[in-house]
Formats: sequence, C-alpha cells, structure tokens
Amino acid sequence: MKAISVIKLFNARLTGLISVSELKNAVAVTAARSVMAFRVLTMAVDLCRLTTRTMNVNAGHERTSKARIIHQIQLIRGITRFLYFFR
Repeated sequence: MKAISVIKLFNARLTGLISVSELKNAVAVTAARSVMAFRVLTMAVDLCRLTTRTMNVNAGHERTSKARIIHQIQLIRGITRFLYFFR
C-alpha cells in the first residue's frame, strides 16, 4: 500500500497536480515515520533486555540503556507531534 501512495505522489508530481513543496512534505513525513519505527524497535529491544536481565551490567549498560530509552521516547514524542502537524 505504501508503494502505491509513493507511485501516486510521483505521478501527481509529473502531471503537475502537486507542487514540489507538497512532495517534500510527504517525503519528510515518510522519512520521519521510518525513523520513528526504527527507534521504537531499538527501544523495544532495550526494554526487553532490561526486563529480562539479559543485559550486561558490568560497565553501567543498564543505566545508560535506561537513559537512552528515555531519550528515544522524548524523540518519538517530538516526531509524533511533527507528524500530526502535517495531517
């Protein structure tokens, strides 16, 4: 389904139905969604490792991972606000 919407955007741009700035906004939103999905995946892995105690805690990885998870949540919140702005 995503490929169809990209093709529609490309065809609409070729026929002049949408402007370059509208196309850039659509591409930015798609990129932001990809980044957000990747961050959610890495955060889920970190959370899983923290909760199952399979993380190496010798060098303070547990503390830094908790800080990283908090930071990723803050970034995701910012991207989510950005995405809702363009809807």
